[in-house]
Amino acid sequence: MKHYFLLLILCGCIWPMFLCGQKTHFTKGKSQVRMESNMTKDQSRDRAEELAKINAIENAFGTFVEQNTDIKVDNGAVTYNIIGSTKVKGEWIKTTRKEFKEDIQEQLDNTQHKEKFIWISCSVEGEVRPVSSKAMLDCKLLRCPKLECETNSFVTSQGLILYFRSPIDGYLSVFIDEGNEVTRRLFPYLNQGNESAVKIEGDKSYYLFTNLDGCNRFTTKADEIELFTQKLIEYNHVFIVFSPTTYVKPILSDAQMLEKGYILPKEMPTSKFQEWISECKVAMPDFQVKQIKFSISKP
Repeated sequence: MKHYFLLLILCGCIWPMFLCGQKTHFTKGKSQVRMESNMTKDQSRDRAEELAKINAIENAFGTFVEQNTDIKVDNGAVTYNIIGSTKVKGEWIKTTRKEFKEDIQEQLDNTQHKEKFIWISCSVEGEVRPVSSKAMLDCKLLRCPKLECETNSFVTSQGLILYFRSPIDGYLSVFIDEGNEVTRRLFPYLNQGNESAVKIEGDKSYYLFTNLDGCNRFTTKADEIELFTQKLIEYNHVFIVFSPTTYVKPILSDAQMLEKGYILPKEMPTSKFQEWISECKVAMPDFQVKQIKFSISKP
């Protein structure tokens, strides 16, 4: 698929060479998901991978219990991690191996007739570490610059707005994975120069990718994003990258001019982006990435 965005630039990660992160642990996990009638195969695989990572973290650090005394919220920071909607006591750092398998099984439906179902299994291996205290971030995708416009479902030609708020000062950048082995950077904005990330203030609300209603807190004009798909429906992921300390962006290609004044953002291979994220997590315990999945469909 191809998205057409109105302006964008690049983002990144840097850390002092002497900075040491927590020790990581090698672990394994697996899961099995039945593909339901309202799920695509990609959605089923994503869910299976998510559950396999949760299983792997639980194998390494045990199951999260809400009443545990070591799980707390203090001064805007949390000491648990969330994968999907599940709280876990560890953080996924790097995937070293991932495998999917499909199995067709016959089962009785509600009318006692045999029906064939596809089961997708996922096994993962990778590096994890115990969760350290991190800022509790508030991130939402919006159709308009109001919180009541929150959505994860967009249609072609609709604008994308990101709401962001942190309890502490820090550095922010935003990427998008369109599912075609390429990850593009959306923030910092094009006119903000070759910045790795943008300094933001704690306890302040930010509406990114819009110039409406005076929502833009930055001196430069915001890059406005227009979503586009040629499919009936497709799914993308936005990655919100935040750290209280500075970090250096990955290497990105140049932005590309398209027809009608659109600009395709700077990009990098998704595999390289994931490597960069893993390296930042290892080197910077406070470095965190929030992932939001959303759909784009034809009207």
